[in-house]
Amino acid sequence: MKWIRHNSNSHRNLKFQGIIKRFGWKGYGLYWICCELVAEQGNNYRILASKSWKNYLKKTSSISDKKLNEFLTALAEANLISQKALKDGDLAIPKMKDYSDDYTKQLRRKAEQTSKKLSYDTTRHDTTRNDTTHVSFIERKMKEFKERNKSIFKKK
Repeated sequence: MKWIRHNSNSHRNLKFQGIIKRFGWKGYGLYWICCELVAEQGNNYRILASKSWKNYLKKTSSISDKKLNEFLTALAEANLISQKALKDGDLAIPKMKDYSDDYTKQLRRKAEQTSKKLSYDTTRHDTTRNDTTHVSFIERKMKEFKERNKSIFKKK
């Protein structure tokens, strides 16, 4: 994901109000750092424990392990992050799909629509399409475009 949406009034959301009251603006900012981290390093709005995301947050925010765990628990209780994922050591933000950029949403929509038709590269774990599948998709779309616009491509 290249970028995420951030509503200009999200600080007024009642879920955030509790976080701001309890952890201050640092807590609010740390939530958005979590979102940025998941967007950049995660897959399907989740970053695995194996990527040491907690250590990164501790280092970036300069807070203790105890305070970070307290903060993450508060986020989970407010349903801003997944409680189940947190118990597994992962950071998952299901609402990230609402924050994702239009390009990412469009790719996900296309992938969902054509998931049964696409073959996946079995050597990768992130279910990215093979390049050959993508090329044939582009070729098919180009052919459809030329058919619809014959007058443009007509040889004189």
